[in-house]
Amino acid sequence: MKKLIGSAAVSMLAAASILASATGASAATASGSCSTSGLSATGRIEYTNSGSNHNVSSYTWTINGQSGSTANDVNGQVRHDRNNVPDERLHSFSTTNARNGNGSSGIGRSWPTSYALFGQFTFVFDRNNATDPSCTATTGRF
Repeated sequence: MKKLIGSAAVSMLAAASILASATGASAATASGSCSTSGLSATGRIEYTNSGSNHNVSSYTWTINGQSGSTANDVNGQVRHDRNNVPDERLHSFSTTNARNGNGSSGIGRSWPTSYALFGQFTFVFDRNNATDPSCTATTGRF
């Protein structure tokens, strides 16, 4: 009887493991950073891979700009890396009033996992009485 109970427990654990790996999609983040003129920013794409889809949920960013600035620009894109031909822009977002610190904007789109995706962010840092510098951050492929 002991052997039968042990065998059933092992079978249940194996089934639970298979079910978790078949149904679970873990959240991931692709990020890239840039800096210019003593100012810096990081852009991130939040996503999960589930089955045959990249489920892309949001753009998030952190801006370390001039103290007190409330008018930084953020331009984000989800791009398809197509190897030897120009990359394709699949989705874009922009704002001209991003504050220093953290921000986000929803995407809520899916693309095939056969696509090599990446994020590209251009940040324009608002500076009082001076030219506004910019930099571009590119995330890793996913």
